[in-house]
Amino acid sequence: MLEQMKNIAGTKGGSGVWQQIISQIPPIDVWIEPFWGRGTIATKMRRPACVIGCDQDLDALSHGRDVGALMFETDGLKFMRDYFRLAADDASGAQERQILRHRPVPRSTPSRDAARLGGFPSRRHFVYFDPPYHEVRDYYEIKWTDLDHLELFRIFRQMPCYSAISGYRTPLYERELAGFRTIDIPTVNRAGRRVIETLWM
Repeated sequence: MLEQMKNIAGTKGGSGVWQQIISQIPPIDVWIEPFWGRGTIATKMRRPACVIGCDQDLDALSHGRDVGALMFETDGLKFMRDYFRLAADDASGAQERQILRHRPVPRSTPSRDAARLGGFPSRRHFVYFDPPYHEVRDYYEIKWTDLDHLELFRIFRQMPCYSAISGYRTPLYERELAGFRTIDIPTVNRAGRRVIETLWM
């Protein structure tokens, strides 16, 4: 899967992109990437005391462990709700999605691990949401719908710590994330197209 991801539409590793993202990160103790992928930002930033990643792809999980991250094979949004003890989603469709997609870590559960890890003050956390790009579906093994992105926004609004979403400006993102501070980073994606990576904070 990671080999396929080299051709994905993402741009985090592009010259100037990861540097600008990292420049927005304050001093922290815990870095969390609920959608690890290649963990580009986590592997390039100055390492905090604890780096946590979530993914459901075995290659991504192996990559994260190889670079020293504490990895969980689970749905990233579910992990966020458990870790910060956020209110559960009322949308039955989203709840069903989590149940169907959840793959527990052997001899453990994300809920138990999340509770055990919650020893750092939330103000010293940074959660970096790097989800599948909205309206880009062909490259991802797990296909996100608009409901998935809406659930992401709901969790993002509840974050008790520093957090950011990376993505492209689409009508859905523009509407749902209106009012958040944005940083636009012009770059070239892996297909050679000029794009703008946006950071919502």
